[in-house]
Amino acid sequence: MAIPKIIHQVWEGRTEPCMPTRLQILARTWREQNPDWEYHLWNGEEMDELVEKHFPEYLSMYRSFPYNVQRWDTIRYMILYVYGGVYTDTPAYFLPAAERLFPLLLSFLRI
Repeated sequence: MAIPKIIHQVWEGRTEPCMPTRLQILARTWREQNPDWEYHLWNGEEMDELVEKHFPEYLSMYRSFPYNVQRWDTIRYMILYVYGGVYTDTPAYFLPAAERLFPLLLSFLRI
């Protein structure tokens, strides 16, 4: 089983359109330390489109969550289900050579 070399992070941007500088720096470290990985920062519009396209049966529930964090917690699993890769919270520091963790991660997975 191969895990796609994609790093996903989310920044909804509805309540705070511009990501704070400290978070931009942390996001940049993921890209710099994993240059052979694709990096995707999901915005609110892209997250909504993903749910509409791939999980329409959950769209009403997704939109009705009273707290943003509920949407973010849900969308991370949807993103990984559709695209694979690695999800990291936006305020997380970089993971050097992320693929070195795959044998450990895969040892916990049984299909």
